[in-house]
Parts: sequence; C-alpha cells; structure tokens
Amino acid sequence: ILWVTWQTGTIIGVLVGAQIPESWSLNFAVPLTFMALVFMSLQDRAMMLAAVSAGLTAVLAKPLPYNLGLILAAIIGISTGVVANRRLGD
Repeated sequence: ILWVTWQTGTIIGVLVGAQIPESWSLNFAVPLTFMALVFMSLQDRAMMLAAVSAGLTAVLAKPLPYNLGLILAAIIGISTGVVANRRLGD
C-alpha cells in the first residue's frame, strides 16, 4: 500500500506540478506544505482555534517591523490553545 500511495502521489505531483507557473517556485510550495502539515495535526477544537487565531494574527500583523507579526502570532496561537484546552476540556 505504501508503494502504491507513493507512486500515486508522484503521478499527481507530475500532472499538477506542470500546471503551476514557474514564477511561483518555492514561494508557492513551502506555505502549501506547511498548511498540509498543520491541517493533518489538527485533532480537536482547541488546536483548531489555536491555528486559526495564529494564522489570522500573522496575516493582520504582517506590516509590523522585524517580522514581529510571526512572534505575536505564535504567542497568540499558543495562548489561545492553552485557554481553549482548559475551557473546552478536549
């Protein structure tokens, strides 16, 4: 089964990858890979709330200097996850 999944993924990657413009390069692939990893790890509502709050904070705080928006997003996401986990009891 592993081999079939691997080959299927490779074929899909070849077919879909040909449709992606070369100008997107890693600017497209890296965030997409990260999002896939995050979505696969979401197990309960507290994790979902943490991911959504961190993502929204990162987008809204992008204009901050020195990439402080990423640090703020991490703090907000972790805090939201801790509070949600305590309140929801998931």
